[in-house]
Amino acid sequence: MASEQQNKRIKNQYAVLRALHLEGPLQRGEISAKYNIRKSSITSIVSGLIELGIVTEETPGYMRSRLALDTQNFHVLVGHLSPTHLTIARIYLDGRAESMTSHPIQQDGPEVLIPKIAALLKAEIATIPPTSLLGIGLAIPGILQSTTGHIIKAVNLAGWRDIDLGTQLENLLDHHVFIENDTRCQLWSNIWFEKLGCDSDSVMYLEIDFGVSCAVITNDIRIVGAHASAGEIGQIQLENGNTLEAVCSTPALIAQAQVIDPSIQTATDLIAAATSQKKIADGIEAAITKLSFILSGAIAAIDPQVIVLGTGDEGFSLYLKQLLEPAMLRRMHGIQNMETEFKVAADVENSSLRGIAGLVIDRSFKKAQVLQDTRVRNPV
Repeated sequence: MASEQQNKRIKNQYAVLRALHLEGPLQRGEISAKYNIRKSSITSIVSGLIELGIVTEETPGYMRSRLALDTQNFHVLVGHLSPTHLTIARIYLDGRAESMTSHPIQQDGPEVLIPKIAALLKAEIATIPPTSLLGIGLAIPGILQSTTGHIIKAVNLAGWRDIDLGTQLENLLDHHVFIENDTRCQLWSNIWFEKLGCDSDSVMYLEIDFGVSCAVITNDIRIVGAHASAGEIGQIQLENGNTLEAVCSTPALIAQAQVIDPSIQTATDLIAAATSQKKIADGIEAAITKLSFILSGAIAAIDPQVIVLGTGDEGFSLYLKQLLEPAMLRRMHGIQNMETEFKVAADVENSSLRGIAGLVIDRSFKKAQVLQDTRVRNPV
């Protein structure tokens, strides 16, 4: 019975913390009414959360005061591993990033890079008061099992295949590290911090960066797939034998344009060149048209309310959206009432960091790995 009561308390505590995150400041009575939790339970839970410091009262000691999360102290230590660099930052409960550092990796293999990741995280952990750290997370490209941190295959990372990254980092750090695919993290950033999930039951996220991939969330459930490879559309073979990634990724689009204009080095350069050179603009549009063919089947199957596009540059995302949206609508012309909304996300770096942070925060709220009893601190 005690265990059942504790589980119910943890579930109710999660409802309180999630409500304050998604809806902002609320009174005790509002939370009780909205989530059908007894007022006495709310009073007890909130009392513990205030004592812990993660919840504050606008008017201390006043029972009808609105409650809010403490966004100044509690945070998550996160990293994002890309093919060119590792970025580490502290992300607070409001999504604010601080102490961000970037470290080149030069395509180091896992035997070199894993100890380096651990050392950089360990150095940061040493500077963080343990009572304010909610957890640690790492966003990484490729096919992986987030429940264990096992990397099945990361095509864009040299030598990253069949690696128990979660176990190795935990042994090196003496801390659990939650690991997730970076595209799913980028999607979660839009759900958790941009609050897309409050108004949309089904959201699809499309990343065009070093690779091409997508992620889907339906009714608050991230779709991972039976083999953890859901969304890995970049490796789909096109008619000419190339993969979708080899045609539509940002490096592929830049390389294609460099044949015409060798001075193009970045996505910003690409946009500028496309506005003045028709051949470059036509090449980008042709690539995006091929992407629309692949993506249209997934959209027809999932029927998302919102599609979010993310690249390494928000301006580039806006440019590609202007091409992709009409191309998708043409493909979906035969489907009645196709009213999917297209949005543009922040750059993939920030979205990856904020997304893995949001997942760790939600996990700590839900599974009470940090807040076991609200009155007893149990660091991850």
